[in-house]
Amino acid sequence: MYEDDIEKLVKRWYEKKLVNDVPRKLTIF
Repeated sequence: MYEDDIEKLVKRWYEKKLVNDVPRKLTIF
């Protein structure tokens, strides 16, 4: 159960980071 929560948290954080990185990469190109 605890590991599942961590996995969800990491996934959410990763998706958020990815979304934040996309506009940055678009501006570079």
